[in-house]
Amino acid sequence: MTQISSSASISVFSRNIAFMSKHPKLTAAVSALIPILLICILSKPHFATSDDYSHSYFAIGSLYNTRSYLDVYSLILISAPLALLYSIVDSIPWYSLLLFAGIWGFTAIAYWHIRHTLIPSYIRFLSFASILTIEISSTLYLTYSIVAFLFCAAGFMLIIPVAAFRNVPKIRFADVIGILLLALGFSLRPESGAGTFLMFLPFALWVLCINRHISSILRMVASILAVVFAWISGQFAYTHTEGWKDFTAYLNPGRTVTDSPHVDASVIQQVVPEFSENDVSMMYHWLFADQDVFSIDRFNRAASAIPAYSLHNIFLSGKAGIIFSFICILLVLLWAVMIVRSQSIVQNNYSWLLPTGIAIITIVEYAILLLHARPRTYVVLPILFTAITAMICTERLISTSELQNSISKPTKRVGKHAMTRMRTKQILIMLLTTVICLMFCSYVELTSVRTTKSYVGLKTPISRYFEYAKNHTNMIVIPSSDLVNYAYENVFTYSDIDIPSNVALPGGWRVATSVGDNFYSINGLEKGNLFIQSFKHKRLVFAGSKDTAEIVRTYLIEHTGKSVKLMKIENLGTAWGTDNYLYRLA
Repeated sequence: MTQISSSASISVFSRNIAFMSKHPKLTAAVSALIPILLICILSKPHFATSDDYSHSYFAIGSLYNTRSYLDVYSLILISAPLALLYSIVDSIPWYSLLLFAGIWGFTAIAYWHIRHTLIPSYIRFLSFASILTIEISSTLYLTYSIVAFLFCAAGFMLIIPVAAFRNVPKIRFADVIGILLLALGFSLRPESGAGTFLMFLPFALWVLCINRHISSILRMVASILAVVFAWISGQFAYTHTEGWKDFTAYLNPGRTVTDSPHVDASVIQQVVPEFSENDVSMMYHWLFADQDVFSIDRFNRAASAIPAYSLHNIFLSGKAGIIFSFICILLVLLWAVMIVRSQSIVQNNYSWLLPTGIAIITIVEYAILLLHARPRTYVVLPILFTAITAMICTERLISTSELQNSISKPTKRVGKHAMTRMRTKQILIMLLTTVICLMFCSYVELTSVRTTKSYVGLKTPISRYFEYAKNHTNMIVIPSSDLVNYAYENVFTYSDIDIPSNVALPGGWRVATSVGDNFYSINGLEKGNLFIQSFKHKRLVFAGSKDTAEIVRTYLIEHTGKSVKLMKIENLGTAWGTDNYLYRLA
């Protein structure tokens, strides 16, 4: 009886294997979907950055009942379709689904890609384990910054096997999808798209110097044109849409100032003498809503005084960021060594160039991060992810029809002991890979848990000043940048958000958008000078810590010439380890 049951089990297993072999694309798609579903069911992830919440605010129309087809962080090829979907059914979390779709598509394409490579079993195991780790990490630590990299990487995986290593004049459906993914990834976050293109630069050089087929060069040109179109259409939309015409002029120098390491106020005052030391503090606290004070001209001058990249910035990057970056570099170097060893069976004297070039570019990208003092998790992770993806793409070098006949045959019989040693090394590599992947996922999970706890801590302060704003519609409530954007329970609860129309969100770049214009219109204020106008009309209430409230108080004294009292209204609770209150400034 037991023997019959065992035989039946083996038969079922064999049929499943046969089905998977006959339907590799379906198998890859289903396999990629399962981890995402399990994580969403078991943990209900939060967004990893405040920028992700802004996407939903603009697209769903949560801010002042204003749905915008443009976005402050993504270009129109992403923002317009997203807003259109929300206009059809606003109860579905389309933005979250977009990110999950990007992760799923990347993973499915990678699985299918790996399955069609002629590589040693331990390299195949390493590739599958790495892609699964990327999928789990990206889902746990969910942010558009990472998914934009994955969109572009997925596009390259569809294009590179043919463009870099073969000569296929016919346009394939995979080429079209790949180019579309490149445009969407770049539109989701242009900086991420640029970083991915840099990582895959060795393949472009390979096409120009080694492959040199017209069809391959045309695929490369089409990929570049797709990204150029995404960029031009995005900039055209900004400069020709009412309320957004000054946005890019405001954003670019502003980002240089706020995203670079903070400098002493005296450095900025040398080029912007109009700024007081307290004005610089307002700017670094993301409270630059008064555009007469924090104008485009002043941001441009301030940006000119700030060294965006310097050796000194490395010491400002933080020990954890530096160590994590070096660990990622080490992992990529190990990958490069194993790929080069696996490609040694190919009769091609240049096969080592691709993994070596990818490793060099990885070092360059991490060096740029450290010189800019920006080794943040949401940037460090995707550089590693795209480097691994690029390494996996080099595996197709020994899978192309032109090279399959060039695989060298052993010149001498391998001894039994040598074979045993080789298999032992491969098993050890697979075990080490498993341990590293588990440790990596655990690190990302801990990082995600810490982020989630921070969100939970913000729930009470936000709900309290929201309640105050609803009960005092004649007042203008301005929260500090620490108390905005995190109003959701998780990435699926979009329909629960209800931001009162008299709550201003001065952080970020909303003041230079049509959404910001509508806030002034709804509340009977003239555009610009949010703090000064609200104070003069005796309507200003600030939500934040005592130190930040004192900065706002000093700002009002300096720019109105009047005495300003800071009156505590209500205790909002603790967030980010600091007590927060509602303050009336009059």
